[in-house]
Amino acid sequence: MFFIVVFLVGLLSGITIDSVSRENLGAKSVCKSIFSGLFIGLILLLTYFYFEFAWILKVLAAYILINISIVDFKTYKIPLLFNVFLFILGIFSCIDCKENVSDKIQALILVGGAFILLYKFTKGRAIGGGDVKLVVSTSLLLGFERQLWAIFAGLIIACLCYFIFLKKQNSKKILALGPFLSIGIIFMIFK
Repeated sequence: MFFIVVFLVGLLSGITIDSVSRENLGAKSVCKSIFSGLFIGLILLLTYFYFEFAWILKVLAAYILINISIVDFKTYKIPLLFNVFLFILGIFSCIDCKENVSDKIQALILVGGAFILLYKFTKGRAIGGGDVKLVVSTSLLLGFERQLWAIFAGLIIACLCYFIFLKKQNSKKILALGPFLSIGIIFMIFK
């Protein structure tokens, strides 16, 4: 019976996440959203049969982070719904947690708080609001140390890409940070 619930969660999340991505990118295709939902439903179902429950959360979080990367790269915006989904997954990871829950709450307060302060003091010039929400929403998934490593890895990759691609062109173009933070977060989720 639980496998039906896992499939339905995957189906509904896949359809919702894909719909939000397409809406933000200016493309609407119900058939592709349903196909995406079926695909994620099947992936979660296979994950359920071969791995433990925590892997379902990891796969779903990675799917959301990949969509965040695509949307943020093209629009410089991270849809709030994606961050809400990630926060809910973080809550589930605390419930299913084999790790220290206080470490995850510490990450939420300290790392999330630091990014909120950075956003407030720079009035959004140093980091975008969606990036702050992304860091806050994934804090419960990762915990304090892994969240710091994820941010560090994402920022290093972002700096390298900036210097390789944008600096050569003398571009004043801003860099979408969401895709780079997502890479670091995905890496630390599966570590």
